[in-house]
Amino acid sequence: MSPLRICHVGRTASNDPDWTVLERALELGFDTILAVDDGGGNGSVSAMAEACSVRGLSLFLDLDAYELDLAHPLVRQYPEKFSIRRHADPGIVVDPRHLPEAKGCARVQPDEDLEPLAAWWSDVVTRGADNGVTGFRIIKPGRLGKTFTRALIERAQHDVVFIADTPGETRDRVAALSEAGFDYCLSSLPWWDGRASWFAEETETLSRIAPVIAQVESPAKLPPVSSRQRCGRLAIAALSGSGLLMPIQFAEPA
Repeated sequence: MSPLRICHVGRTASNDPDWTVLERALELGFDTILAVDDGGGNGSVSAMAEACSVRGLSLFLDLDAYELDLAHPLVRQYPEKFSIRRHADPGIVVDPRHLPEAKGCARVQPDEDLEPLAAWWSDVVTRGADNGVTGFRIIKPGRLGKTFTRALIERAQHDVVFIADTPGETRDRVAALSEAGFDYCLSSLPWWDGRASWFAEETETLSRIAPVIAQVESPAKLPPVSSRQRCGRLAIAALSGSGLLMPIQFAEPA
């Protein structure tokens, strides 16, 4: 498969009618946009997909099936398939007559039968593709397991790209994805100190699954302040991956 140049731009909703974030990504030389669905329905996704299409850009979405909000419909329907983590709010006074909405997250339990969850997320993929989405980055696929991810990918009713976002997962979990059917994997370059041997070992492991896209920086991290460090990271990404993924803020002044 041809190398991808992916720019992560944040959420699909935009208060910018001129889509300057897309224009900026195009100016920087990217051919693909990666965004987070803001939950505003298919309208916001299709609007962004159309804006990408007229500029010759592809639109990918993040898909996090591993960690969900406690109010998510899958958690309510299949609570036994999740490990519930509640977050206490020490500053709130609880009135037993009006209990506050629970806060926290629910994480998939890999040992459970995840067939119903795979079917639900397959529908999400299909709806996204129907609205112009051409790829998905699957968060924590190793924790979801090979059976889940393979079912998700095989059920795709459109020709879409699937990227395994594996940084932070154990080597055994990552290696188990070799037959899941991913098109690309993401490297852990943002967490490499430039010396440790684990980066080469990770690249070797990921290469057995799919071509490796170099992640220039994590969208959840602040870019290095030094322009020299940023240029160095870009150079390593260009040399170590089959394509690259970069957050839009990495190109902005510190």
